[in-house]
Amino acid sequence: EEQDILQILNNLPDGLFTMDIDGTITYFNAAAEQITGLPVSHAIGMKCRQVFNSPACDTDCPLKRTVWAEKEVYTREVTVARTDGEKTPIICSFSRLRGPHDNVVGGVEVFIDISDRKHLENDLRLSERKYRRIFEGSKDMILIISKDGTIKDVNQAGVDLLEYASKQELLG
Repeated sequence: EEQDILQILNNLPDGLFTMDIDGTITYFNAAAEQITGLPVSHAIGMKCRQVFNSPACDTDCPLKRTVWAEKEVYTREVTVARTDGEKTPIICSFSRLRGPHDNVVGGVEVFIDISDRKHLENDLRLSERKYRRIFEGSKDMILIISKDGTIKDVNQAGVDLLEYASKQELLG
C-alpha cells in the first residue's frame, strides 16, 4: 500500500516534496526534479530554500508562516532558480503536516511550472498595447458596440466626428 502511494506521488504532473519541521526535504517526486532541475538524490536532505533558491524564501517562507498561523494552506507565486541557472515561475501551495498529537511536524509543497502561462500573459499585454495604439491612433472612427447597441468603446476620431465633448459622454 505504501508503494502504491509512492507510485502515485511519483507520477503526479505537479512537483511535490515534503519537509520536516526544520525545512529539510524528506521526499521529492519526479515532477519536482524536472521543474527544479535538481536530482532526487541531491534534493533529499537539502533545505527547502536551497531547492527553490528564491529570494522569496528569505522573506516569505511558508513553513515559518504557517507553523504559528491559523492558516493551514499557503499559496504563492515565486520564481525559482533551476540548477542550470534558468529562472522558472511557479505557483506553489504549502500545507503543514501534523503529527499524531496534532503538532506541526513539517509540510508538503505542491508546485507547478507556469512559464507557459507567463509567456501567454506577456503576449496578451503586448497585443493589447498594439491594439490600443492602432485604436487610439486611427484617424477613422472606430466604435465597439455590444449586441444590445450600447457603445462600449470609441476612439478619439469617433468622439470628434460625432461632435461629443468627451468619450465618457458617448459611452453608455
